[in-house]
Amino acid sequence: MAAVLSCVLRSRAPTSYRLLPACLQFMNENALLSAGRQASTTLPTNRWRVELRSFSEGLRIVTSTMGEADYHHVADETLDMVAEKLEAFIEDREVPDGDVEYSQGVLTVKLGKYGTFVINKQTPNRQLWLSSPVSGPFRFDYLDGRWMYNRDGRDLVQHLEQEIGSLLRSELQLE
Repeated sequence: MAAVLSCVLRSRAPTSYRLLPACLQFMNENALLSAGRQASTTLPTNRWRVELRSFSEGLRIVTSTMGEADYHHVADETLDMVAEKLEAFIEDREVPDGDVEYSQGVLTVKLGKYGTFVINKQTPNRQLWLSSPVSGPFRFDYLDGRWMYNRDGRDLVQHLEQEIGSLLRSELQLE
């Protein structure tokens, strides 16, 4: 019979993340991680891809089925495409102090007086993180071929099109 490990973590408790490594240390393929709602997660054999993220609505447990090589391929492809199209868009609009830089998994889009967007890879979480001067931070997961924000289902590319296009008062098509 598989051993069951139960860890109760509180999202607002300052010590919650200190308990997580001890919990994960003893998990095996049939372990149960309980986060207040008795949510169970079965891990594939020999894979340690459990992520714990704290949101205002409580703790969520996510298992990633995407391997690291696949994640890098998809994330790099997305960031390359966005960087290329944003660079052309900013040059065409002659945005004062506008610039696009992409290096080592970090895409920085400077829009002068409108602020700076930063999109970066978060390999351990298999996510892309966005920092927007308009709407703040977001963490996007790759679901069904799109980078989606779990809280409200927004799409990364569409979100960038809307915000940057609105700031520069011009229609932006990234795809």
